[in-house]
Amino acid sequence: MTRSVPFLLLLILLTGNTAFSQTPDKPRLIVMTDIGGDPDDQQSLVRLLVHSDQFDLEGFLTSSRLEHGQDTRPELIHQQIDAYGQVFENLRKHSAAFPTPKYLCSLVHTGSGDQHNIGEGHDTPASDWLIEVVGRPDPRPVWVTVWGGQRELAQALWKVRETRSKAETESFVSKLRIHTIGNQDGHQRWIWKHFPGLFFVSDGFVNFGYPHIPKVREYAAYRGMYMTGDESLTTNEWVLSHVVRNHGALGAQYPADASGKQGMKEGDSPSFLALLPNGLNVPERPDWGGFGGRFRVLRKNLYTDAADFREGVRNERLSVSRWRMHFQNDFAARMDWCVKDYASANHPPQVIVNQKEGKGVLEIKSRAGDRLRLSAASSDPDGDILKYQWWNYWEAGNYPGRLSLKNADRAEAELSIPADASGSILHVILEVTDAGNPALTSFRRVVVEVE
Repeated sequence: MTRSVPFLLLLILLTGNTAFSQTPDKPRLIVMTDIGGDPDDQQSLVRLLVHSDQFDLEGFLTSSRLEHGQDTRPELIHQQIDAYGQVFENLRKHSAAFPTPKYLCSLVHTGSGDQHNIGEGHDTPASDWLIEVVGRPDPRPVWVTVWGGQRELAQALWKVRETRSKAETESFVSKLRIHTIGNQDGHQRWIWKHFPGLFFVSDGFVNFGYPHIPKVREYAAYRGMYMTGDESLTTNEWVLSHVVRNHGALGAQYPADASGKQGMKEGDSPSFLALLPNGLNVPERPDWGGFGGRFRVLRKNLYTDAADFREGVRNERLSVSRWRMHFQNDFAARMDWCVKDYASANHPPQVIVNQKEGKGVLEIKSRAGDRLRLSAASSDPDGDILKYQWWNYWEAGNYPGRLSLKNADRAEAELSIPADASGSILHVILEVTDAGNPALTSFRRVVVEVE
């Protein structure tokens, strides 16, 4: 790696009032997976395990394999956790927050192989575990990422509604945050009808009619994980080089190909990539965009795919694929953590913006016509030279024009607020990229409210 002495720059805000959203807590996360069908679930699980220090994992729930078989395959999760156990001590050299293999094994619970039925007599260890986790005395919401069918979620909601008061049911629902990939078993319509206030990200809403209506690939945000953009980062060759070969027992668990796709597919990964506390993602605001895509409000608490723009093209997939270089480099670095010591691997930069540490959103109030100087004090744990890039995430805000950012490629930049921007919300993203191999980027989001 290229080394230099870490440096610190004083941070100056010339204009505006500043507020700061504290660094978010680790997200509480439950995964529901139809693992054993399309191998891309096994691909996604490897990625999740090498990011498991970033979450409070609370459940791996197997669901029906759907068209691949009316059964479940929990042993495949245990197989990967066993492989994780073989690299666990090395991962701990890079982050003490990686959970123990024994703990992860305790989270595996089996659902029903029958994708269809919910109601009396259809409780499963998986649906009961979801109820137990949500009921714990923890004020944080519980994110449920659905990589397959939603039957276990529907069954848990049915049971709570049948056995608890209306107020208790509403309290239970208020703690849930759902990010589902498609409507793979048809239960989404029932859930929306009976629990209209549920916080729900419907990724791949275009496939709401599946399985009765064929899937549409063009307009689902999650397909940006492997479609559009620089697809050289998803090839079989990339997977073998950066994940499978010479990356220990866990890398060997990553299927080199998925159903209908050579190399990386991971159609389910956006559901948890959206939650990574990376300075860019804001899980409670899917409409702001991030690694897991960007979503528009269909009605209160219900979000569906939104299109981003890249090089004259408008498509929902672009809201994920635009970040591919960053999340692939991050994945490759963490796979290195499985086998390399700290000094031989790369680690992401640490970013401070306007004297605010952490990864929370920096919120600024300003006025039309003002100029804001934004400044970053950043360092790298490996001593790498850093590059800076400030840019306007136009789609995440509501100002129809483009913003002018002076010195956008330096640590200190200046933002000119347009004279006609009163009442607008502007999003500025800072990327700080190191000179390591692979190069890693840390983010901070600045949200400007123009009065």
